[in-house]
Amino acid sequence: MGQTKVAEFYYRKSLEEYNGTTDELPFYSQTAVNLSNLLYDSNDYEGALKVLLPVIAKMKEHEGNLFIPSVELPKLYLSM
Repeated sequence: MGQTKVAEFYYRKSLEEYNGTTDELPFYSQTAVNLSNLLYDSNDYEGALKVLLPVIAKMKEHEGNLFIPSVELPKLYLSM
């Protein structure tokens, strides 16, 4: 198994393990950005979007929360 596939496996595993807490949201969004970039680089554009869209929706639910860095949501959009 190549390093890309191993990274993809662990990124997906990390996203699955997200428990919905606000404390973990920045890490959740960064993991999604990393995975989507990996998929994009592998020419899997649809897969990259499938990763990002649910995370963007989750970030919008928490928009305005003081504990979420304000750079996270734009970072997700830029990854698209």
